[in-house]
Amino acid sequence: MGYFRSIQQIKEIHTLRVLDLTADLIRLNPANYTAWQYRRLCLLYHYNHSSSSSSFNIDNELIFIQEIADIFGAKNYQLWAHRREIIRWILENGTKLYEDDLSTSSSSSLSNTKKTEIFNQWKQELGYNELLFTLRYLIKDIKNYHVWGQRQWIIQTFNIWDQIINTNTVNINEFEFIENLLIGNDDSDIRNNSVWNYRWFIFTRGKGHINMQTVPTIIDAINLSSSSSNTPTTSNNSYIITEELLSKEIQFVLTCLNIVQKNESAWSYLRALVRLPYISSNTNQPNINISLHNWLIIYKFCVKCQNFSYPGINIYANEWLAEYYEEELYYYGNNKNITKNEISSSSSTTSSSAISLSSMNCITTSFNECYQKIIELYTNNYNHDIIRKKYWLYRNQIIQQYYTNIIQKDTHP
Repeated sequence: MGYFRSIQQIKEIHTLRVLDLTADLIRLNPANYTAWQYRRLCLLYHYNHSSSSSSFNIDNELIFIQEIADIFGAKNYQLWAHRREIIRWILENGTKLYEDDLSTSSSSSLSNTKKTEIFNQWKQELGYNELLFTLRYLIKDIKNYHVWGQRQWIIQTFNIWDQIINTNTVNINEFEFIENLLIGNDDSDIRNNSVWNYRWFIFTRGKGHINMQTVPTIIDAINLSSSSSNTPTTSNNSYIITEELLSKEIQFVLTCLNIVQKNESAWSYLRALVRLPYISSNTNQPNINISLHNWLIIYKFCVKCQNFSYPGINIYANEWLAEYYEEELYYYGNNKNITKNEISSSSSTTSSSAISLSSMNCITTSFNECYQKIIELYTNNYNHDIIRKKYWLYRNQIIQQYYTNIIQKDTHP
């Protein structure tokens, strides 16, 4: 370390001995972020000043990173941040060479179209190789947070959301890759929150599923819901979730929950899904409320979970049902003396939740019945979920307070 501090003081980055020294330091302590950072300064200098006759080769750095990961393990933030930076340099340099070649007259017999084809193929292979590199360590530890983060960066940087990659055994895209990790074989882990998180990333930010030239974006849907405009704009760079795609994804989650009904990761994923804006199949316009069809499917599934969950109750299904009944309770409370038959024809404002009661019939028949159902569901969770007993008590108290306020208003208007 004394030798390293001396080199830092004189800011020596132009000699190859600095690379050897930082390599030794990293082997002694792979989490030494100072050694990694100084190594990058040295690498960047040599990368920008190396010539064809130079002994420096940036590919050797990728080999060094793999060596550190194999020997000391891949759960190392510095290692993955370093590799990401190296790949970014390679990509930027390749892009600059390609753009310079297109902008200057060249004696090359290749047309610009052929040059573009060669560049795109090189870029694609670089991205695919990095995906395969992450796969090498996901096989060893499927819950490695750093590897999943690296894979997300690769997908975004190289824009390979939906393309096919070769895993040496089969050709699959990212969605099939995720599905195999969840329910594909005996080694799959359907409870793996890392995989569910990655699926959310791919589903909400992916590209290539539909024509983006003709439909509004997710941002348009959010803006439209808070404005009086009925004509959203379009964006060519945003990913669009259609009603059909959303329904298919909801069905996939319910399939997973059928296998393991008390899978908290899947329930959290489903909760987020129904709050996504999507393009309605009927109007081709943005919609921020879950369709009646999808809601009934989920509702029936939650009721089924209540009847068949073993051992104990399903607190996640109970919470889902209770939150829907809460929307009904608030709807009843804001529309005094309203009956179930009047709800579908009334013109209340749109609910702030994922469910629009102005466009569907309530399950319950009265304010009191709705209140009793909510109290029963939260009380069941309170009795069975020891870790979050105070949370369920808190949810119960909120509903009781609201119910009391409404009754008092009715009694003393």
